[in-house]
Amino acid sequence: MKVSSSPTIPSLPHLTVILLNTESRGNIGAVARVIKNFGFRDLILVNPEEDPFVDTYAQGFACHAKDVLLAAEIISCDLDHEPQVIRQLFDRFDIIIGTSALGSALKNIKRTSMSLLDLDLSASAFSPTTKIALIFGRESTGLSVDQLALTDFIVQIPTDSGYPTLNISQAVGIMLYDIFTKWEPSPDPSKISASNLHKTQLMDLLQELLAQIPLQEHRKDHTFHALKNAFGRALLSRKEQALIFTFFHKINLGFKTPSLLRSPDDTNTEMSPE
Repeated sequence: MKVSSSPTIPSLPHLTVILLNTESRGNIGAVARVIKNFGFRDLILVNPEEDPFVDTYAQGFACHAKDVLLAAEIISCDLDHEPQVIRQLFDRFDIIIGTSALGSALKNIKRTSMSLLDLDLSASAFSPTTKIALIFGRESTGLSVDQLALTDFIVQIPTDSGYPTLNISQAVGIMLYDIFTKWEPSPDPSKISASNLHKTQLMDLLQELLAQIPLQEHRKDHTFHALKNAFGRALLSRKEQALIFTFFHKINLGFKTPSLLRSPDDTNTEMSPE
Protein backbone atom coordinates (compact mmCIF):
# COMPACT_ATOMS: atom_id res chain seq x y z
CA MET A 1 0.00 0.00 0.00
CA LYS A 2 1.18 3.50 -0.77
CA VAL A 3 0.91 6.33 1.74
CA SER A 4 0.85 10.08 1.31
CA SER A 5 4.23 11.72 0.74
CA SER A 6 3.47 14.33 3.42
CA PRO A 7 5.93 13.94 6.32
CA THR A 8 4.65 13.71 9.89
CA ILE A 9 6.37 16.97 10.82
CA PRO A 10 5.30 19.80 8.47
CA SER A 11 8.76 21.39 8.26
CA LEU A 12 10.44 18.19 7.05
CA PRO A 13 10.99 17.56 3.34
CA HIS A 14 8.99 15.26 1.08
CA LEU A 15 11.41 12.36 1.33
CA THR A 16 11.06 8.69 0.39
CA VAL A 17 13.46 5.86 1.20
CA ILE A 18 13.75 3.38 -1.68
CA LEU A 19 15.31 -0.05 -1.11
CA LEU A 20 16.37 -1.99 -4.21
CA ASN A 21 16.61 -5.80 -4.05
CA THR A 22 16.83 -5.97 -0.25
CA GLU A 23 17.83 -9.45 0.90
CA SER A 24 16.51 -9.57 4.48
CA ARG A 25 12.96 -8.79 5.58
CA GLY A 26 14.37 -8.16 9.05
CA ASN A 27 16.42 -5.29 7.63
CA ILE A 28 13.30 -3.94 5.93
CA GLY A 29 11.58 -3.81 9.31
CA ALA A 30 14.59 -2.10 10.90
CA VAL A 31 14.64 0.49 8.12
CA ALA A 32 10.94 1.21 8.72
CA ARG A 33 11.79 1.85 12.37
CA VAL A 34 14.50 4.46 11.67
CA ILE A 35 12.28 6.13 9.07
CA LYS A 36 9.70 6.76 11.77
CA ASN A 37 12.39 7.67 14.34
CA PHE A 38 13.18 10.79 12.30
CA GLY A 39 9.63 11.80 11.41
CA PHE A 40 9.34 10.41 7.89
CA ARG A 41 6.77 8.01 6.49
CA ASP A 42 7.45 6.82 2.97
CA LEU A 43 9.14 3.54 2.06
CA ILE A 44 9.26 1.86 -1.36
CA LEU A 45 10.63 -1.65 -1.91
CA VAL A 46 11.68 -2.78 -5.39
CA ASN A 47 11.96 -6.55 -5.85
CA PRO A 48 12.75 -7.46 -2.23
CA GLU A 49 14.13 -11.00 -2.05
CA GLU A 50 12.00 -11.75 1.00
CA ASP A 51 8.36 -10.77 1.42
CA PRO A 52 8.19 -8.56 4.54
CA PHE A 53 4.52 -9.40 4.93
CA VAL A 54 4.83 -13.18 4.78
CA ASP A 55 4.87 -13.33 8.61
CA THR A 56 5.46 -11.01 11.58
CA TYR A 57 9.26 -11.33 11.52
CA ALA A 58 9.83 -7.92 9.88
CA GLN A 59 7.24 -6.33 12.16
CA GLY A 60 9.33 -7.42 15.15
CA PHE A 61 12.25 -5.34 13.82
CA ALA A 62 9.95 -2.42 13.04
CA CYS A 63 8.63 -2.32 16.64
CA HIS A 64 6.36 0.75 16.90
CA ALA A 65 6.87 1.56 13.21
CA LYS A 66 4.62 -1.24 11.99
CA ASP A 67 2.43 1.40 10.33
CA VAL A 68 5.35 2.54 8.15
CA LEU A 69 6.23 -1.05 7.27
CA LEU A 70 2.67 -2.13 6.47
CA ALA A 71 2.12 1.00 4.35
CA ALA A 72 5.26 0.42 2.27
CA GLU A 73 4.81 0.30 -1.50
CA ILE A 74 6.19 -2.89 -3.02
CA ILE A 75 7.09 -2.96 -6.72
CA SER A 76 7.68 -6.39 -8.17
CA CYS A 77 8.79 -7.10 -11.73
CA ASP A 78 10.93 -9.55 -13.67
CA LEU A 79 14.64 -8.76 -13.75
CA ASP A 80 14.64 -8.00 -17.47
CA HIS A 81 12.25 -5.11 -16.94
CA GLU A 82 13.72 -3.91 -13.63
CA PRO A 83 15.95 -1.14 -15.09
CA GLN A 84 12.97 0.39 -16.91
CA VAL A 85 10.78 0.08 -13.80
CA ILE A 86 13.43 1.81 -11.68
CA ARG A 87 13.77 4.66 -14.20
CA GLN A 88 10.00 5.16 -14.18
CA LEU A 89 10.00 5.13 -10.38
CA PHE A 90 12.76 7.74 -10.21
CA ASP A 91 10.75 10.00 -12.52
CA ARG A 92 8.38 10.59 -9.60
CA PHE A 93 11.09 12.51 -7.76
CA ASP A 94 13.06 15.73 -8.24
CA ILE A 95 16.31 14.70 -6.51
CA ILE A 96 17.64 11.15 -6.50
CA ILE A 97 20.42 10.50 -3.96
CA GLY A 98 22.36 7.25 -4.32
CA THR A 99 24.46 5.71 -1.57
CA SER A 100 27.70 3.73 -1.61
CA ALA A 101 30.11 2.33 0.96
CA LEU A 102 32.95 2.93 -1.49
CA GLY A 103 34.86 6.21 -1.37
CA SER A 104 35.53 8.92 -3.92
CA ALA A 105 39.04 7.69 -4.70
CA LEU A 106 37.67 5.14 -7.16
CA LYS A 107 38.84 5.47 -10.76
CA ASN A 108 35.35 4.63 -12.05
CA ILE A 109 33.80 8.07 -12.43
CA LYS A 110 30.32 6.55 -12.49
CA ARG A 111 30.83 5.51 -8.85
CA THR A 112 32.43 8.78 -7.69
CA SER A 113 30.83 9.77 -4.40
CA MET A 114 30.93 12.68 -2.00
CA SER A 115 31.17 12.51 1.76
CA LEU A 116 28.01 13.09 3.74
CA LEU A 117 30.04 15.68 5.67
CA ASP A 118 30.30 17.80 2.50
CA LEU A 119 26.64 17.56 1.52
CA ASP A 120 24.20 20.34 2.37
CA LEU A 121 20.89 18.65 3.02
CA SER A 122 19.43 21.65 4.82
CA ALA A 123 16.22 23.35 3.77
CA SER A 124 18.09 26.13 1.95
CA ALA A 125 19.18 23.59 -0.67
CA PHE A 126 15.64 22.65 -1.67
CA SER A 127 12.30 24.15 -2.43
CA PRO A 128 9.44 23.30 -0.03
CA THR A 129 7.84 21.03 -2.64
CA THR A 130 10.98 19.18 -3.70
CA LYS A 131 10.49 15.40 -3.73
CA ILE A 132 13.65 13.63 -2.57
CA ALA A 133 14.47 9.93 -2.87
CA LEU A 134 17.22 8.17 -0.91
CA ILE A 135 18.30 4.99 -2.71
CA PHE A 136 19.91 1.96 -1.05
CA GLY A 137 20.98 -1.29 -2.73
CA ARG A 138 21.09 -4.89 -1.60
CA GLU A 139 23.02 -5.57 1.60
CA SER A 140 25.73 -7.76 0.05
CA THR A 141 26.68 -5.66 -2.99
CA GLY A 142 25.01 -2.25 -2.72
CA LEU A 143 23.78 -0.39 -5.78
CA SER A 144 25.09 -1.54 -9.15
CA VAL A 145 26.98 0.80 -11.47
CA ASP A 146 23.91 1.01 -13.72
CA GLN A 147 21.65 1.84 -10.77
CA LEU A 148 24.06 4.49 -9.50
CA ALA A 149 24.12 6.06 -12.98
CA LEU A 150 20.39 6.82 -12.60
CA THR A 151 20.94 8.94 -9.47
CA ASP A 152 21.75 12.65 -9.35
CA PHE A 153 24.76 12.07 -7.10
CA ILE A 154 26.20 9.50 -4.70
CA VAL A 155 26.82 9.95 -0.99
CA GLN A 156 29.25 7.99 1.16
CA ILE A 157 29.02 7.92 4.95
CA PRO A 158 32.51 8.34 6.47
CA THR A 159 33.58 5.14 8.26
CA ASP A 160 36.81 3.43 9.23
CA SER A 161 38.61 2.03 6.20
CA GLY A 162 39.13 -1.29 7.99
CA TYR A 163 35.41 -2.09 7.72
CA PRO A 164 33.50 0.64 5.85
CA THR A 165 30.24 -1.21 5.18
CA LEU A 166 27.31 -0.37 7.43
CA ASN A 167 24.17 -2.39 8.01
CA ILE A 168 21.52 -0.96 5.71
CA SER A 169 19.30 0.24 8.57
CA GLN A 170 22.30 2.00 10.15
CA ALA A 171 23.08 3.73 6.86
CA VAL A 172 19.47 4.85 6.43
CA GLY A 173 19.41 6.10 10.02
CA ILE A 174 22.57 8.18 9.63
CA MET A 175 21.35 9.77 6.40
CA LEU A 176 17.95 10.62 7.90
CA TYR A 177 19.55 11.94 11.09
CA ASP A 178 21.68 14.30 9.01
CA ILE A 179 18.61 15.66 7.23
CA PHE A 180 16.48 15.76 10.39
CA THR A 181 19.02 17.77 12.41
CA LYS A 182 19.73 20.31 9.65
CA TRP A 183 16.22 20.91 8.38
CA GLU A 184 14.46 24.19 9.04
CA PRO A 185 11.64 25.90 7.11
CA SER A 186 12.98 27.20 3.82
CA PRO A 187 13.96 30.90 3.88
CA ASP A 188 12.88 31.17 0.25
CA PRO A 189 9.47 29.52 -0.26
CA SER A 190 9.44 30.71 -3.89
CA LYS A 191 12.49 28.60 -4.81
CA ILE A 192 11.67 25.76 -7.19
CA SER A 193 14.07 22.88 -7.64
CA ALA A 194 14.80 21.55 -11.12
CA SER A 195 12.62 18.51 -11.71
CA ASN A 196 14.01 15.13 -12.70
CA LEU A 197 12.43 15.61 -16.14
CA HIS A 198 14.21 18.92 -16.74
CA LYS A 199 17.53 17.54 -15.50
CA THR A 200 17.13 14.60 -17.87
CA GLN A 201 16.57 17.05 -20.74
CA LEU A 202 19.75 18.89 -19.77
CA MET A 203 21.70 15.62 -19.73
CA ASP A 204 20.30 14.66 -23.15
CA LEU A 205 21.44 18.03 -24.51
CA LEU A 206 24.92 17.51 -23.06
CA GLN A 207 25.17 14.13 -24.78
CA GLU A 208 24.07 15.68 -28.07
CA LEU A 209 26.69 18.39 -27.68
CA LEU A 210 29.47 15.97 -26.73
CA ALA A 211 28.68 13.86 -29.79
CA GLN A 212 29.86 16.77 -31.96
CA ILE A 213 33.13 17.36 -30.12
CA PRO A 214 36.26 15.57 -31.40
CA LEU A 215 37.04 13.42 -28.38
CA GLN A 216 37.66 9.71 -28.00
CA GLU A 217 34.47 7.90 -27.04
CA HIS A 218 35.68 6.93 -23.58
CA ARG A 219 36.64 10.56 -22.89
CA LYS A 220 33.19 11.70 -23.99
CA ASP A 221 31.66 9.20 -21.58
CA HIS A 222 33.91 10.31 -18.72
CA THR A 223 33.24 13.99 -19.46
CA PHE A 224 29.49 13.40 -19.51
CA HIS A 225 29.50 11.64 -16.15
CA ALA A 226 31.81 14.28 -14.64
CA LEU A 227 29.33 17.01 -15.63
CA LYS A 228 26.39 14.89 -14.48
CA ASN A 229 28.02 14.38 -11.08
CA ALA A 230 28.80 18.10 -10.73
CA PHE A 231 25.30 19.26 -11.69
CA GLY A 232 23.75 16.63 -9.44
CA ARG A 233 25.73 17.74 -6.38
CA ALA A 234 24.85 21.37 -7.15
CA LEU A 235 21.12 20.74 -6.47
CA LEU A 236 20.13 23.07 -9.31
CA SER A 237 17.13 25.33 -8.99
CA ARG A 238 14.68 25.49 -11.89
CA LYS A 239 16.06 28.94 -12.78
CA GLU A 240 19.67 27.71 -12.81
CA GLN A 241 18.77 24.67 -14.89
CA ALA A 242 16.97 26.81 -17.47
CA LEU A 243 19.91 29.22 -17.83
CA ILE A 244 22.44 26.38 -18.16
CA PHE A 245 20.21 24.62 -20.67
CA THR A 246 20.00 27.78 -22.77
CA PHE A 247 23.79 28.22 -22.66
CA PHE A 248 24.48 24.69 -23.91
CA HIS A 249 21.62 24.90 -26.40
CA LYS A 250 23.23 28.02 -27.92
CA ILE A 251 26.58 26.23 -28.22
CA ASN A 252 24.89 23.22 -29.78
CA LEU A 253 23.21 25.43 -32.38
CA GLY A 254 26.55 27.11 -33.01
CA PHE A 255 28.06 23.84 -34.14
CA LYS A 256 25.34 23.59 -36.75
CA THR A 257 25.19 27.31 -37.62
CA PRO A 258 28.46 29.03 -36.57
CA SER A 259 27.09 32.52 -37.28
CA LEU A 260 24.81 32.16 -34.27
CA LEU A 261 27.84 32.23 -31.99
CA ARG A 262 28.94 35.58 -33.39
CA SER A 263 25.61 37.35 -32.98
CA PRO A 264 23.79 38.38 -29.80
CA ASP A 265 20.78 36.32 -28.82
CA ASP A 266 17.75 38.56 -29.08
CA THR A 267 15.47 35.85 -27.78
CA ASN A 268 14.67 35.08 -24.19
CA THR A 269 17.94 33.78 -22.73
CA GLU A 270 16.08 31.95 -19.99
CA MET A 271 14.70 29.38 -22.38
CA SER A 272 12.83 26.64 -20.59
CA PRO A 273 12.77 23.20 -22.21
CA GLU A 274 9.36 21.70 -22.44
